[in-house]
Amino acid sequence: MSQFPSASLLSAEAESYPYHDAFRAGIGDHLPSSQMLIRAFFASFPGWAAALMRLRNAMTRRLGLKSDNPPLFLTTPFEVGQEIGVFRLLAITPHEVIIGQNDRHLDFRLSLHVIPSTTGTDLEVGSLVKPHNRLGWSYLMLVLPFHLLIAATMVRRMARFLHENRDADRVVMLDQKDGSF
Repeated sequence: MSQFPSASLLSAEAESYPYHDAFRAGIGDHLPSSQMLIRAFFASFPGWAAALMRLRNAMTRRLGLKSDNPPLFLTTPFEVGQEIGVFRLLAITPHEVIIGQNDRHLDFRLSLHVIPSTTGTDLEVGSLVKPHNRLGWSYLMLVLPFHLLIAATMVRRMARFLHENRDADRVVMLDQKDGSF
């Protein structure tokens, strides 16, 4: 775990969020598209974490908080404003995707960001959380150990997914460039 990425679109906002973290992993020598970053994020959710999210949703629904499970099939291309489960795509640039949601108890943001490194390309996933009230702070303290475990696991899984699918991403990028599919 490291500091929130300084090169992220969200870096200027990070100080206004009481909680922030970041995880990093190498993904090889390619630079994946933002569409592939989003696919990697949703494809990398561990089954045990999905089970925890279902439990979380059952409990938070009773408190009037946002709760939804991601769909089994993702609609692409991904677009800003699209909601996938409890996640809303807030920004999509060539090298970074911002995912988040505002709720009555807290706001959260995730940055999925690829950057050049001395060994190729790194994936950085940063989280920002801003609790609004006692419920938000209690929720954050309750889920934080799980968040850290899920985030570390997902970054490793995303890195593996991006590495294993690097050729598929290049094909999609080439096809989109000349307008054919």
